Amino acid sequence: MKRPNTLNQSLFKALKDSSIFGVYIYQRDEGKIVFVNKAFCDIVGYSCSELINKITLPQILEGKQKEEALKNIKRRIAGEIFPYEYKEIYYKTKGGAFKTVLDLSYTVVFDNKPSGFSMIFDITEQKIYETLYRSLSDINQLIIASDDEDELLKKVCDIMYKKMGFPLAVIGSVDESTKLFSAKYLSGNERYMEYFKDVEVSVDESIPIGKGTVGRAYRTKEIAVSENIKNDPNMDAWKTQHIKYGIYSLCSIPVYKHKEIVHILILYSDIAGMFSKEHISLIKEMQMDISFALDKIEKNKELTMFNEALSASMNWVAATDKDGNIIKANKAVADISGYELSELIGENPRIFKSGYHSDEFYKNLWDTISSGKPFRTTFTNKRKDGSLFYLDAVIVPVVVKGKIERYVDISRDV
Repeated sequence: MKRPNTLNQSLFKALKDSSIFGVYIYQRDEGKIVFVNKAFCDIVGYSCSELINKITLPQILEGKQKEEALKNIKRRIAGEIFPYEYKEIYYKTKGGAFKTVLDLSYTVVFDNKPSGFSMIFDITEQKIYETLYRSLSDINQLIIASDDEDELLKKVCDIMYKKMGFPLAVIGSVDESTKLFSAKYLSGNERYMEYFKDVEVSVDESIPIGKGTVGRAYRTKEIAVSENIKNDPNMDAWKTQHIKYGIYSLCSIPVYKHKEIVHILILYSDIAGMFSKEHISLIKEMQMDISFALDKIEKNKELTMFNEALSASMNWVAATDKDGNIIKANKAVADISGYELSELIGENPRIFKSGYHSDEFYKNLWDTISSGKPFRTTFTNKRKDGSLFYLDAVIVPVVVKGKIERYVDISRDV
């Protein structure tokens, strides 16, 4: 078997003094750490004396690649030479949080023994930003596609868990009579969802279960976070259980409709610092996007009901573009005029001219409505069969961002 290389002293010194790359060396079957540099200590939160000859790798490695890493430890200790790159592996910190790192490992000789040499780079911040940016992108796509509030809320939770990797996402509302938070939709690992069923949350600041992020978000109407549950006294009511289940930070996001809080979205994370101040701007964008979607859905619902009411109305309702061409009309227009609706769309209302009104009358009409003012009159119009009909009418200009986009004619057959 090829003998491992003795660690080059100049390279070793450069890495030992690095403030960017964490370095450690381990030996023996259990993967006991025998050397660390300061950068590695900073990443995992232990002092050098707490790590060397006291901590083994199985105690601090986590994630999907842990099993593979433990197999590789035994191979290296046996003197087998091979490089290995872990593109995303978790290290558990002294505080119980997880750091995502890129890990490059080699087999070397250290103190005349086959050893594992690992150089790690902390990519936790990068992963957090990637997660939050993906959240924004997916929610924007959801906003475009959703036209139902319940469907939107459920899918937001699903995105947070299934695509973003948050262990648990909950959205619900506050019962004003009891001041208790009630979950409407949950998405997450079954273990976490089962746990949340027994979690009681209030917004009453005078009791322990009202001091958490949900209560603060509700009272302040702002996003509330706990960056590290272990060190947050406001989370004492749930701290033991949260840490037991591997929850180290959470964020409560008030969701608005018509400028009033209607829901609160709670995101649970297994990474301490997931919702730090540096990330709040992205979370606020997410909040605004969801609130915008709820407003849009509500407006579309109101518009649909309004259109249905107009369509069923016995009164004449017709809308034209800014040039006066008919773009929409209800059934009453067809019934009164004798034209099919398909014959009217794209036509100008002059199709109804009877010859009774003068050119001066029509000039006055257009001068009035093109100035942004409504025009009231009684029309004498002509049906498709040539007979006359009379409309008590008001024509209203629709102004959008200071410009007239539509004219709406609401008339009564007299």
